[in-house]
Amino acid sequence: MQIFEELGVFAPRLTDAIKDALYSAYSETGPRRLPAIQVKELLEVRGFDFSALANPLASVHSTLRRLASQTAIGSATEPGGSTIYWWDGPHYGASTSLANVLEVDREQARRMQPKIDSRVGESLRKIGANNNR
Repeated sequence: MQIFEELGVFAPRLTDAIKDALYSAYSETGPRRLPAIQVKELLEVRGFDFSALANPLASVHSTLRRLASQTAIGSATEPGGSTIYWWDGPHYGASTSLANVLEVDREQARRMQPKIDSRVGESLRKIGANNNR
């Protein structure tokens, strides 16, 4: 990120920086599960600029909750009540690699198929009802 800053190009949004940080926290044994404070610390280590945010930890918390509700990342509540987050998507090389993009597309298509089938069936029933009049 420091190189980007020096070049004056692309400053990642908090959402993208969090996804990249969780993606990078992946290890051979799988995703590392991190609380929000550790995600913020990881972003700091990676050079994310929090200067524009009044309360960086609150911003990290709300972004993590939103991403988890969108199922872009995984989350769970630990017995003590704290929430942990992890990368829950494909993990093939770089986070923006073609393999990862295609895997996300396949997963979205799999989740959408029942909705598509339902709407197609509904449309066919309407057409059949109109033809029987």
